[in-house]
Amino acid sequence: AKPTWEFDCPKSAGVAVCSNAVVIVTPKEVIALGMGDGHLLWRLPLPAAPVPWGIAVNREGKVIVTLEGGRVVCFG
Repeated sequence: AKPTWEFDCPKSAGVAVCSNAVVIVTPKEVIALGMGDGHLLWRLPLPAAPVPWGIAVNREGKVIVTLEGGRVVCFG
């Protein structure tokens, strides 16, 4: 079967799936894509590198990322 949409992210450090978005963490940024068609919703830089798979999304849609060095950031 053919994918509905694709997004190239060869250096991803984690992915979280929400009802309306897919959130990807890379070594330098957090990217949110629309679930239906993969369009870019937002893209924000990270102040430090993320811990691999250190991403979570709460029920309000806030994105929490754990960074190397013990820091945690929340986008929402």
